Amino acid sequence: MLVMLILVFCLFAHWFACIWYSVGNTEIKAGISYGWLSVLSNVTGEKYYYTNTSEEIIGGPTKGMKYLSALYFTLSCMTGVGFGNVSAATMSEKLFSVFLMIIGCKFNI
Repeated sequence: MLVMLILVFCLFAHWFACIWYSVGNTEIKAGISYGWLSVLSNVTGEKYYYTNTSEEIIGGPTKGMKYLSALYFTLSCMTGVGFGNVSAATMSEKLFSVFLMIIGCKFNI
């Protein structure tokens, strides 16, 4: 039963990491420069670039780094530790963080 609970927790963390990445990706495409993906690109030194022919964004941190950072954020938020080195800055990021903390509260009971 304990193994099943851990696996379900990991599954929820994965889903929430995917949502957290989607929130950041949507904001980076909207040109918001203070979201978590923009901060991650500044920290890693891998900047995002806009193409001239279309409004497509290229560059930035690798997919693995983005997913790992998103998973790290969701796990630290759901477990109540919340180190703060990956944090919510925009309104939609903060809204999702509040939702995630409420869900994490259910797992900690």
